[in-house]
Amino acid sequence: PVKRSEYLKAWDAEYRSQGRLWTGKQADVPQLQKGALALELGCGDGKTLSALAKQGCDLVGIDISPAALRIAQAALSRDDQSASLLQGDVTALPFEDGTFETVVAYHVLDHIYQEDRAAASEEIQRTLRPGGTLYFRGFSREDLRSKKGEQVEDSTVLRGNGILYHYFTLDEVKDLFKGLEPQDVHVRKWKMGNKEELTRSFVLGTFRKPSEIEMDL
Repeated sequence: PVKRSEYLKAWDAEYRSQGRLWTGKQADVPQLQKGALALELGCGDGKTLSALAKQGCDLVGIDISPAALRIAQAALSRDDQSASLLQGDVTALPFEDGTFETVVAYHVLDHIYQEDRAAASEEIQRTLRPGGTLYFRGFSREDLRSKKGEQVEDSTVLRGNGILYHYFTLDEVKDLFKGLEPQDVHVRKWKMGNKEELTRSFVLGTFRKPSEIEMDL
């Protein structure tokens, strides 16, 4: 598996060369309570972060790439929004146990190896408050790009830019967060140009961390 430095190198190079990678309106934005303490993992260039910030939550964004964080800060400033931005690793989050009411992990666990996905899941569960919610989104194995690249693990490909792409099944996502209660886990598919071979597909999941009372039962 690639080391953290290689993840950083690949993503930083992509943002430095391409600038803003994700544009347009963000879909599937969780609706958070005003003032809620929320964390977005892999906040990238700030597309989801800006949409969350507009809801008035107390927001933290973390990403491995300094270049991405600079773009995210510019996006927040342009929208007159604010969030605390940190460079960090999803497999070793710099937060105390039970810090966040909400964690948003959109297209971040897709880009790391299986061993690191397991570590990131543990960190998500550790930093969520009892009763807190995880919102997950990742690529599905039915996605048109699932075979594009060099296969390096089961349903994981490495592209020429050095970035990994993993493609999930429903059961895999449920198992990844087996310490949490699944509230809604489903696949969303749509066709580009109404062609079967051009199917885009995501797995979306909402998970709840049991309360302390529930964990004691």
